[in-house]
Amino acid sequence: MSDSWEFTTKDPPRRFVSRRPPKGFFKLNVDANIRKGEEAYCGIVVRDENLELMSYTHYNYRCENIKEAELDTLIKGMERVQMKFKGIDQLIVEMDRRDLVLEINSLKIPKNSVYFKKIFVAKNLLHSFKDASLIWVPREMNKAANVISLLDLYKDKKDEITNSFHRYIVQDKYMLVDYVLPPQDKAGVNEKGSEQTQTWTS
Repeated sequence: MSDSWEFTTKDPPRRFVSRRPPKGFFKLNVDANIRKGEEAYCGIVVRDENLELMSYTHYNYRCENIKEAELDTLIKGMERVQMKFKGIDQLIVEMDRRDLVLEINSLKIPKNSVYFKKIFVAKNLLHSFKDASLIWVPREMNKAANVISLLDLYKDKKDEITNSFHRYIVQDKYMLVDYVLPPQDKAGVNEKGSEQTQTWTS
């Protein structure tokens, strides 16, 4: 199973490097998975400006829609930061659900949206911080949250998943680049339309 948690690509290779939040910011990563169309498995990871692990949690609940599961996890993640770290009012939030990032960052929420109320809650939570940004990242830059979300699904592989999670945390910590946000559209993608990935730096 350990091989299945590693990210590999075909030629040409790309290496994804975690980004260091600005000084004073915390970094929140969230992810969710749906299995058998009825159960959602969710992961929340909170780190400080040096990507030291501050808090993480995982849970599962009945949910038939992955978009709703990701939205619920985002809301719970921001609430967790507010509850556990009351002095933190600057936050970078990363998730790999592009359409949600676009909807939450948009100036207006379509009232015909099925998730209007929850998107409104997420938007208000984001704005409740003094300075906060919601950014889309590819799955490969959200591995820690993705892996820990599966802990309740694969209980027989608890040790392997936990080891993989902590390995991703260590890799992120020591393979850093500064967090620089180029001009973006509302989905957290730069103006040229490319994913916000960073090349390997030492």
